[in-house]
Amino acid sequence: ISTLDLETSELRVLTEYPRHTSTDPAWSPDSASIAYLADGELMVMRRDGNGKRRVAPASTDQRGGPVWSPDGVRIAYVHDNDLWIVDADGESPRMLLGGGGRQMNSPAWSPDGRFVAVVHGDGDYEIVAVGVASGEVRKLTDNEGVNDTRPLWSPDSRHVAYDSDGVGGGVMVVPVDGGSPSRVADHFPVLH
Repeated sequence: ISTLDLETSELRVLTEYPRHTSTDPAWSPDSASIAYLADGELMVMRRDGNGKRRVAPASTDQRGGPVWSPDGVRIAYVHDNDLWIVDADGESPRMLLGGGGRQMNSPAWSPDGRFVAVVHGDGDYEIVAVGVASGEVRKLTDNEGVNDTRPLWSPDSRHVAYDSDGVGGGVMVVPVDGGSPSRVADHFPVLH
């Protein structure tokens, strides 16, 4: 993992593991820290690459990079197909949603901090939102044979946008408090 100073064009390598992989960097909301995965372990370091510490153990099936809570206190991540949150210092890990043999990926924390949306499925993928305090699970999509992926929250935390590959799919938006999804655009662009 590296950073690039946009003013000076200085490239700074933050992680160097000769036989290991570092992936999925995520800036903390205050830009003071970076959460990332190193061989499946959830790690946090200061923005200069110092102070590296393990926050959660390695996962055999890591499909959800770290996502910071809006206040920067906790991190959501997928560990062995279960959705977890943990304090940024590694304390108080808690499973929010067990996968039950189904895959999970792409966690997204709501801007108000109340929910974590995640892709959940076993052949067709749906979007669910899990209450951080309550554990309440809201199934936001339910489309047989359709993959709904890449959840993104609206700034007011009232809607989730997602990519749907069904007939008439594309970028869809669904209210978190219930209601039908609406198509708003073609599919999200694929970034390389």
